[in-house]
Amino acid sequence: MLHRNHLLWNDPDAFKPERFADPKAIDRFAYLPFSAGSRVCIGASFAIQEAVIILATLLSHFEFTAISGRDPKPVMILTLRAEGGVWLTAKPVMDRFD
Repeated sequence: MLHRNHLLWNDPDAFKPERFADPKAIDRFAYLPFSAGSRVCIGASFAIQEAVIILATLLSHFEFTAISGRDPKPVMILTLRAEGGVWLTAKPVMDRFD
């Protein structure tokens, strides 16, 4: 719930990835996607690198559109998840290099 704390973030429930654009503008312990200190995730760097590669690959091949009426509902268990998943349609994009 740290990442949705109203004392730390303006409009914390909104999806605003730009708020993380300048890591130096964020309080050191206000954003901990992989924990911190002696308990920091040893796979953090790999996970970020892997996510960027996967997203770049998917976004270069598909156009994603949200399915009407299937908005994700955030649920906090140990980590934040979307109850019932995130529903999207994927449409192949034309390869510009054919």
